[in-house]
Amino acid sequence: MSRLHSVLANLDPRNRPGKCWTRGRYVRRLGIFLLFFMLACAGAARSAESQSAPIHTSRKYWIGKTIGEAEKEFGTPTFSEQLVETGGMLVIYAGKKDPVHFVFETNPNNVIVKAARVK
Repeated sequence: MSRLHSVLANLDPRNRPGKCWTRGRYVRRLGIFLLFFMLACAGAARSAESQSAPIHTSRKYWIGKTIGEAEKEFGTPTFSEQLVETGGMLVIYAGKKDPVHFVFETNPNNVIVKAARVK
């Protein structure tokens, strides 16, 4: 039994000279690494969100607003066409990197009367 005990003692990393890794030190370093990793991921996610997503994504928000306000939010329309039936316009905003597209229909006074959010 004593021989088995000495073999097991030699295998234990705490008994080897130069290998002073205690459990507390390992956990502390792992915690610091995880903290920095989470902070880096949160910063990358926040910057990606702020660059691509428009602020107002609800279609109900846009009804009653002017097409000029939509242009301030989304930029230049991807497609626009004059509607002969109503005298208004059909305006589409489709970003290349943004999976959400908006389609607006305006009345002759350029006020949005219909809005659709397309994924």
